[in-house]
Amino acid sequence: MSDISALANLTNLTNLYLQGTQVSDISALANLTNLTSLHLGGTQVSDVSVLANLTNLTRLYLGGTQVSDVSVLANLTNLTSLYLQETQVSDVSVLANLTNLTSLYLGGTQVSDVSALANLTNLKIHQ
Repeated sequence: MSDISALANLTNLTNLYLQGTQVSDISALANLTNLTSLHLGGTQVSDVSVLANLTNLTRLYLGGTQVSDVSVLANLTNLTSLYLQETQVSDVSVLANLTNLTSLYLGGTQVSDVSALANLTNLKIHQ
């Protein structure tokens, strides 16, 4: 599966599992504001800017994608778990205001400095 445009009108959807598919364009998800869990691991996704308005997300799986910039996730303040392992991400300082974040998976990334996240006292960083 690579074309998810048919999902665009499923605005009551709360969980979406696209892991391991050939999806690269996720623009169809822009209005799925009720999503709480989104699995994009192992897809061809590189641009996650469309996720900026999905503020109900609590779990986001981006492991094994081509994602490098996570700054658009800075307003997703309901996130509790964020999976970034095996991505091109190198800077996570933009996540410093995600006070509900309890699990961050960074194994296989270029992230070397997590000091900006020191104020997230409930956060466990998994390497």
